[in-house]
Amino acid sequence: IPAAEVASAIPVLDRNSECAFFATGSMVSTALELAQEKPYSVFSSALLTQHDEKHLVSQLKRFKTVFTLEEHSIHGGFGSIIGDVILQHNLPVKLVKFGMTKTFTNGAGSYDFAMKDHQIDTASILKALNSQTF
Repeated sequence: IPAAEVASAIPVLDRNSECAFFATGSMVSTALELAQEKPYSVFSSALLTQHDEKHLVSQLKRFKTVFTLEEHSIHGGFGSIIGDVILQHNLPVKLVKFGMTKTFTNGAGSYDFAMKDHQIDTASILKALNSQTF
């Protein structure tokens, strides 16, 4: 894998589509599950704080809509980094961030319980995509 891709986003499933999922960590698996239902491309971003901006811009500008998936706060997280790049380069890309919007999980439970509680499990995201509640 070229260093530029490791430092921005690695295409995991590259389709000729208007939309793409950009995900981090275990959310790449969620993005791939969503891509079974939606004909979107999937990119995995291993590094959040260091990225090859030129390479990232070339990836982002291919799409009309980019969905970021992260298993932590959307405030100041991966989606914010992607949003900053979109704004700084005046890209005509709509950004939709999926991640935690509240501080605490309601109760204790498994990883799957937490993802569902924060509505960032596959079913919740698919429901939002289908109803376009973003």
